Amino acid sequence: MKLALVGFGRFGQLIAKTLAKDFELIILDSNIDLKEKATNLGAHWGEVEELSSCQAVVLATPISTLPKIIDWIKPHLNKEVIVIDVCSVKEWPLALMKEGLPSTINILGTHPMFGPDSVKENFKNHKVVLCPERISEECLKKVTHYLEGLGLTLLTKTAKEHDEEISRSLILTHFIGRTLIHFGAEKLDIETKGYQSLLTILKHVGNDSPQLFQDMNRYNPYAKKMRRDFTEALQQTVESIS
Repeated sequence: MKLALVGFGRFGQLIAKTLAKDFELIILDSNIDLKEKATNLGAHWGEVEELSSCQAVVLATPISTLPKIIDWIKPHLNKEVIVIDVCSVKEWPLALMKEGLPSTINILGTHPMFGPDSVKENFKNHKVVLCPERISEECLKKVTHYLEGLGLTLLTKTAKEHDEEISRSLILTHFIGRTLIHFGAEKLDIETKGYQSLLTILKHVGNDSPQLFQDMNRYNPYAKKMRRDFTEALQQTVESIS
């Protein structure tokens, strides 16, 4: 089975290691400097025209690039393909794909709840959120069977449910982490276990691009409310000090 991976950044490289073992993997990315890394995994560095022979396409590009990516791949997709995104926002990407791709194409939104900083050897015991948008029951069964075979725990949510919950977990974590970076939090000689736990946030947030942080906040419709609620709670804490 041919599977195309569009986007070969940090996360794309992470999942490509496994996908290249299980599929005839074609990788598309604008950064030609990554070609050798892709071929070393056993993947084929492809062209967009090759999408016509693929049964599945995984979009692993930044959230903000999706409109142009969808326009780019659309003319080359076959009618029976499944398009899967891995964005940390779900309502906006799924609406884009549903509107921009032909109705014959299966669409599945996913959010892997792991990344290069949390995966050690394999994906076992990690979680993936599935947001079935426009997909046949048979196609969905094939995807879930494959993911479960990797040892992943699957959670099924609507796009709305996902974005609401993720705004108060992942985006809140990144918000606190970016704030700690601006604050200048660093390892100290005298520090508590609690402070050490705070610094672990920096290990994850610091390795993610500022673009990811911007995109999560711009395209998740519930992020603004989270920031307002958190800021109000912080102010209440400050005011409680007498």
